[in-house]
Amino acid sequence: MGIVLGLEAAMYYSGIRKQKDLIKRLEEINISAEPIVINHIFHNTIKQLPVHMIYGICAVTNSSPGDWIKFVDKNGIEWVDKNPPLDKTALQTSGIKFLLNRKGSVKQFTQGLDAHQIKISSYTLRAAELHTLKRLPLEFVHGVCIITGMSPGDWIRAVDSNGNEIKTKGIRLDGTIVRKPELND
Repeated sequence: MGIVLGLEAAMYYSGIRKQKDLIKRLEEINISAEPIVINHIFHNTIKQLPVHMIYGICAVTNSSPGDWIKFVDKNGIEWVDKNPPLDKTALQTSGIKFLLNRKGSVKQFTQGLDAHQIKISSYTLRAAELHTLKRLPLEFVHGVCIITGMSPGDWIRAVDSNGNEIKTKGIRLDGTIVRKPELND
């Protein structure tokens, strides 16, 4: 159970075959990409995702965070995104948006995480809500999915430089694509 990164599938469906090609594409949009960081993301061994890299990967692969950041429950089931519509204010600036929609106080939310043995500081939660988070701990992603019942793609969203949400391709954990009805319009 936990967070699984499917960068390889997002790259594949975007015609990017090698990590060095991904790095080159990221550099073309002025996002610095350390080869070791890309390698850790690719091999699912990273513990904290740099937020600017989440945006960069979404932008160059034209895939949503939910296409490659997955939550798998204790039964081995991938949680599928519902993709609720973004509020117009979220579209005003490009980047990664964290739509936690938490109920209750920061303390109550962190206590809920604690109950699942997930230790996250209140600073991380507040930084995510204020869109100032620099590194996204995957343990935090895991905890938010459990507490809210939402998949990563439901609350981690990407907005491009033109103010448009980067929509999901419907990539599943097994690498297949399940087209969503709204994509076929």
